Amino acid sequence: MVGQLVLPLHRLWWPQMSEPVQLSEAIALVGGQWEQAVGAGAMSEQTAEKFAGLLGRFGHFASAHGVSELGDVDASLTEAFILARGRSRRGEVAESAVATRRLRRSVLRCFFRTARHLLLTADDPAQDIVLPERPGRQTRPLDADEASLVRHFAQLTEAATRHAATVALALAGVHSAEIGYILPTDVDCDDGWVQAPGSTRIISRRCPLDEWASRAIDRRISQLPDSSMPVVGSATGTPAQRQARVGVTLRDVLVRAGLGDDPALRPASLTAHSALMTFENTGRIEDAARLLGMASLDRAADLVGYQWQTSATA
Repeated sequence: MVGQLVLPLHRLWWPQMSEPVQLSEAIALVGGQWEQAVGAGAMSEQTAEKFAGLLGRFGHFASAHGVSELGDVDASLTEAFILARGRSRRGEVAESAVATRRLRRSVLRCFFRTARHLLLTADDPAQDIVLPERPGRQTRPLDADEASLVRHFAQLTEAATRHAATVALALAGVHSAEIGYILPTDVDCDDGWVQAPGSTRIISRRCPLDEWASRAIDRRISQLPDSSMPVVGSATGTPAQRQARVGVTLRDVLVRAGLGDDPALRPASLTAHSALMTFENTGRIEDAARLLGMASLDRAADLVGYQWQTSATA
């Protein structure tokens, strides 16, 4: 599995590379890791194809600028690709949209991060590139591509099993205030569900787990020294402290995935993702509210960004 094949390593452990790595070779190796991520359920086929296509274009872009070795890729070249103009739907050359630039940066950050864990490089030329904020609401759900990035980067940390399990619970629709109270007995990884305990204004409910989430949580449970301990976090602390610990973990993964500078993405964005997917699949906001344990349809609609009241009906 991806979480086992790509082991987190400290920068000081990286050996000096005896021979330069060709960019095309690095792209192929990273692409292979993304294909394994698809097999592990951490990334959808559509996202992997989109990422691979963008990465292939970056390879052609670098070649056109005389760069063929991975070690020669610098921040200047990376930023030039991220900001490169594209063609509009009418075929006209135009400035790229903010969302397009952010996707390019996220894909390159995912590429360099994976390359680092494959010991191909020690650098990430995209990490300090600042982009404008995405226009939109104050808080929004992760989209499908962003959720894939978060799953992938959750497995590339020094605390991989804890981060991955925390992300898995959040993406299943469990709120940050609940995650610190989930016990191994609340999870059935074989049948794919977790019993969310509820909290203030949140109703207890059963949330479905996909294959990736079930594996991530099962790996975490197998490493717990005591089955009475929470799946993630500590058995001690106030509700606010437990929620804060979960929030720190989720924010850390967002930052590692290159999504940390988007103020519209917060820990709640992970929880909202599954509700948004549910709403898009069924077209019923009450289904999204039920997944989130919310009695208020207005609150659920606000979290997934569904504007059901127009100026004519408000």
